[in-house]
Amino acid sequence: MLTDVVSLLRCPVCGADLTLGGRSLRCPARHAFDVARQGYAGLLTGNVRTGTADTAAMVAARAEFLDGGHYAPLAGLVAERAAEHAPAG
Repeated sequence: MLTDVVSLLRCPVCGADLTLGGRSLRCPARHAFDVARQGYAGLLTGNVRTGTADTAAMVAARAEFLDGGHYAPLAGLVAERAAEHAPAG
């Protein structure tokens, strides 16, 4: 799924295009963002305090919720709108 949208993503630090390589997204300025086992990449920047990461239980609960399809109608609508407004090419 990330491969489907990586061309639409920009580095939140410098605004350059991001490319997917292995388990991370990188820009030409070498800013890097790890890709989680679940296939998503967090692009938030800033200070992260110790102890604020998701626990294994939190990741499992989120995966169960998302796998339940609760966001499917919204995700479909966002994808349709993004496709309508994506540059041709």
